[in-house]
Amino acid sequence: LSNSKGFDAVLQKPVQGAKFYRMIGEQIFIKNYSRPVFENVYANYDFEHDKIKKALELTLSEWKEMSVKLANAIKKRDTDLFDKVYHRMINTLRTFELNTFQKLLDDCRLQMNTSNYDSLTILPKINFGLKSYQQILEEEIGKMGRG
Repeated sequence: LSNSKGFDAVLQKPVQGAKFYRMIGEQIFIKNYSRPVFENVYANYDFEHDKIKKALELTLSEWKEMSVKLANAIKKRDTDLFDKVYHRMINTLRTFELNTFQKLLDDCRLQMNTSNYDSLTILPKINFGLKSYQQILEEEIGKMGRG
């Protein structure tokens, strides 16, 4: 796995299947989406560990709920539901500076009003981003629990 600047990751034998797939997923994610900027959350809560952890846990819980609703809205081409979910997510998108993902959602919303809209094309990209961001949030919360 390499890019023009060198190696992103190195594989050593024996390769563990789950670890290999996770690593591939992470590389795809990094190439296509931006990582959340946690510094903004830390600053918003005055770097107070307990408040930050609670905020991240609440964000994770809400994103899990919103992910289901967003997927349903996209599948059913339900622009009202999409708009409600987007409205609930927009501050988090901005706080974490998830500009690339926000643009993907904006593009999806625009496509929903066109005759050539195909939820099967856009939904996997959005689901991948949502699942990846949830995993990153879980990892960040896990780090806070350890120290």
